[in-house]
Amino acid sequence: GIVLERQGDLVGAKFQYDHYIKARPQHPHGYVGLASLAIKKGDWEEANNQCLNAQKHDSNFPRLHHCIGLIYHQSGKFEEALNALQKAMDLEPSQREFSEDKLRIERILLQSMHERINHHIQEAERFIRVKQFTAAHQVLSHVHQAWQSRIEQHVYQDKFFHQVEKLLKQVEQEQKSSIEKRVEGAIVFCENLIKNKDFKKAVQVLQDLEHPWQNEEEQNLYRHELKPFVEQQIAYVYFKEKLEFVKDYLEHQAWSQVAQLLQELDYEFKPQVSEKVYQLKFA
Repeated sequence: GIVLERQGDLVGAKFQYDHYIKARPQHPHGYVGLASLAIKKGDWEEANNQCLNAQKHDSNFPRLHHCIGLIYHQSGKFEEALNALQKAMDLEPSQREFSEDKLRIERILLQSMHERINHHIQEAERFIRVKQFTAAHQVLSHVHQAWQSRIEQHVYQDKFFHQVEKLLKQVEQEQKSSIEKRVEGAIVFCENLIKNKDFKKAVQVLQDLEHPWQNEEEQNLYRHELKPFVEQQIAYVYFKEKLEFVKDYLEHQAWSQVAQLLQELDYEFKPQVSEKVYQLKFA
């Protein structure tokens, strides 16, 4: 039966396997032969049924596990397929067909994962180009978590993890850079408003930075990384506004009011800013 099957005579092989089952119904060989023929025909239900028949008589028959591995592979269960083929190789190391099929499935798995990952990377890069960094981050984070089986997780960690992680860090850096540029632009605009003594509008521009972020992730990044700096800038605007009163008192030579107001300014603003900023802008 095996010789005829390898020669492509599936009808003759089936006749031999059926004859073998009638002669030796307790041996798995005939059932596994029929399973192998069903696999070649693409009749996976029949192949599975014949494997179940074979298992009843000898669950350690090497060709049985070879067929089980091919059935698992057809259903997309790579880990189970490779485990079954490995067991077939362990039971019969000299059988080249087992090792060749295992290598073939490993290559298919690698190619399939490569195509899926490349698809996600290209999608993320499209989001990056239009500065939708959160969407890009979500796509790449999904890639990290997409692999259900241990064999897929192992292959991913070994072959693809560093490539995806590098792109993730690039997205995070560009997202942060984009937020920083926005904050820097607001501060430059505020400096011009301060020069024109439009303190109210300067404060409003800085306070508006709290709200317009596209999503919670950007808002959290702003609050943790940049909000303290913006709050110091708001304090500086208020400081400059009150300093105008000091100048007005100076013009009128109201020395006691000047001294009192300067002490109030020092008392009010020193706790709001870092020592470095205080010495640079306030002291």
